[in-house]
Amino acid sequence: MRPRLPHLFLRPRLPHLFLRPRLPRLFLRPRLPRLRPGLPHRPRSRPAMVKRAHPTNAELTRARAEAEASMLDACLVLRRSTTGQDAATGMPIEAWVPVGDVVPCDVTIRSRRETHGTAQILVTTVSGRLPLRVDLTSLDRICVTQKLGFPLAVSETYEIVELKPGGLEWLVELKRPETLEG
Repeated sequence: MRPRLPHLFLRPRLPHLFLRPRLPRLFLRPRLPRLRPGLPHRPRSRPAMVKRAHPTNAELTRARAEAEASMLDACLVLRRSTTGQDAATGMPIEAWVPVGDVVPCDVTIRSRRETHGTAQILVTTVSGRLPLRVDLTSLDRICVTQKLGFPLAVSETYEIVELKPGGLEWLVELKRPETLEG
């Protein structure tokens, strides 16, 4: 027969939730202040708010000058003009004439390979940046004469596919012009 233990060693029949030891206040998480409904909550440490929404003219001028200084290529903007008529056909003769002087620009050429079935195709994307002070339309062409400050032996000419005014510069998507020769 088993000896009977005194009642002090018996397991209590209360749920374990009531047996949780009380921790000193030192180990408890600090309580956050309760928010009252309808009032905005503001944290104690807050970064300084900018009082104006737009940059000043001096800041814009300085940022545009810095953007222009980061353009390491040089290019000419070419515009289509009619120079006369062909005597044999009577059709107007069109030529691409430079508009203004050489301006700084930044032309970037990116290539990637795409796979279609078993064939691989090389896709080239050309984009550029020009200063906002340049008079530019989507019908113009860009002739790159220098890359990274070095003159090119043969200048590269591109058509403008897409023209977007950025905050500090013109953003252009370019492609090589298609020539119609025999």
